[in-house]
Amino acid sequence: ETRPLVLDVTLNKAAEYPFGHGRFTLGLSVRGNLSRSEWGMDYGVENGLVGDEVQLLIETEAMRVED
Repeated sequence: ETRPLVLDVTLNKAAEYPFGHGRFTLGLSVRGNLSRSEWGMDYGVENGLVGDEVQLLIETEAMRVED
């Protein structure tokens, strides 16, 4: 089963890496939320053991590959 998920993406910086290798690098922060109950995962949600909302937080860097 698949469902769309809206993610907020922030470009932190896009530039040559200032330390070491000097390759062009992107820094990204990605955030989004999903509900366990939308996926039928309601065990523990109904009695308060776990929350229904799950926050996704992704911090990443990507470097350009030089040929």
